[in-house]
Amino acid sequence: MRKILSVLAAIGLTSTAASAVVACGNKDSSEVTKTDLSSVPMIKALESKLTINGTADMGVDDAYASFSNISGVKEALAFVNLGEADFEFVLTVPSYVADGSLKITVKSENSKYSGSLNVKISQLVKAELSSVSGLITTISGSSDMNETNVLNTFLAVEGNQGLQGEVEVKAGSFEAPGTETEGSFILEAIAGNHKYTGSITVVIEKLSDNSTKVK
Repeated sequence: MRKILSVLAAIGLTSTAASAVVACGNKDSSEVTKTDLSSVPMIKALESKLTINGTADMGVDDAYASFSNISGVKEALAFVNLGEADFEFVLTVPSYVADGSLKITVKSENSKYSGSLNVKISQLVKAELSSVSGLITTISGSSDMNETNVLNTFLAVEGNQGLQGEVEVKAGSFEAPGTETEGSFILEAIAGNHKYTGSITVVIEKLSDNSTKVK
């Protein structure tokens, strides 16, 4: 009986030891050390330069192309042997009131590097309303023209349609035309996330006897 117990004890001990060795061996072999991309000196030196200009219709390809054209970027990526196909992207398109961004993350399976780069995309630049070419700033008047419908008359003129949804009549600025006097109003850019800034004055021609009413 003692011999049987000794054999069983020996077998149990051997199994336990073997399991411990296998477990330790698996843990060691699965560990892969990756270098954070932002810690690479050539990449770190670019941090203060990672700003690009945005456009309203900017896509990932456009943003990455602008990023690649930043001085020193191509050389740094060549040093770490990474290209566009090695990255994943998250694009936040800029607006007229806020910056956008391009987050560039290394695909973990493709490189010995990990981590992300964050590129700032500058907010869109508004244009002065007075600088828009082709606008017709003198319009025909009618006897029932008022502050509510005068904007529709202005936007119906060929050359002015591009301002649809971008401008409004400044409150209190409308002056109706008469048979002896011209009218006018101030057209101003809508504030917030819109293309333009500033204002222009629009002249309304004098009324004639056969003036057509605005419907």
